[in-house]
Amino acid sequence: MRGDFVEEQHRAAALRLGNQIGVRKLSLRGKVGRLMQPRAKRNRRLLEAFTALAGRLAELGVREEVVTAALDKVEHEGARSMLPRPRLLRVAPVLREVRTGRYSSRGRGAPDILRDLVQPAD
Repeated sequence: MRGDFVEEQHRAAALRLGNQIGVRKLSLRGKVGRLMQPRAKRNRRLLEAFTALAGRLAELGVREEVVTAALDKVEHEGARSMLPRPRLLRVAPVLREVRTGRYSSRGRGAPDILRDLVQPAD
């Protein structure tokens, strides 16, 4: 259950279909621009959304492994939300989260690691 899997599949399909809905590939400038956007609001939104999703999946009686994966995503987003404001102090917690494997299994891997290390806090 990758966090952005469905969105990424939708974006890829739109690009294959001639970009009929206005989806475009980000330029290098666009990617760097995203790295410079404050992270607090986005991280809070992701944590809230996945917490609600995990709870709803459990209420619906979805298979246990799916609920467990959703709860693992909540843990990952919680760890990201708690990263300290100073960038240098983020290195150790980011490396701890890398060792859990959740950046690759519950996130976007290297792009999210980079984002968590360099993105401004607010």
